[in-house]
Amino acid sequence: MAQPTAGKFVAFDASCTHRGTTVAASEGLTLECPAHGSRFDGATGAVERGPAASPLAAVPVRREGDQLLVG
Repeated sequence: MAQPTAGKFVAFDASCTHRGTTVAASEGLTLECPAHGSRFDGATGAVERGPAASPLAAVPVRREGDQLLVG
């Protein structure tokens, strides 16, 4: 989950779209696959560097009171 702007929260499936390895936080809002080096924009899920060709799948985030619920 990330907060790219005040009051906006986003979440993505953590599986790299190249081979399914779990991505990890890198610099800023960047997510990186440790297996083959694909990089994704943590605010949009878009591919920044391959070999992955597809963006990360978005996961719904909703607010209920003072809690954020993912999924």
